Amino acid sequence: MLHFFAGNWEIAKAFLDFGFTLSFTGVVTFTKDYDEVLKNTPLDMVMTETDAPYVTPVPYRGKRNEPAYVSEVVRK
Repeated sequence: MLHFFAGNWEIAKAFLDFGFTLSFTGVVTFTKDYDEVLKNTPLDMVMTETDAPYVTPVPYRGKRNEPAYVSEVVRK
């Protein structure tokens, strides 16, 4: 499992080919940098996390992150 994945599709594909899962945080709610990765990664290879107390997702940006906000990551 790759905690807080922060790469492009080429890097993601290489890790997926090795059987790794990719974990995403609140960053996916406020940047489009990972849209291609999310679109192409099989759902059974995706994990979500909050990485609390950092990387708070929209609509809670500016507040301390907490595990309850993981639903915003999943929604994305």
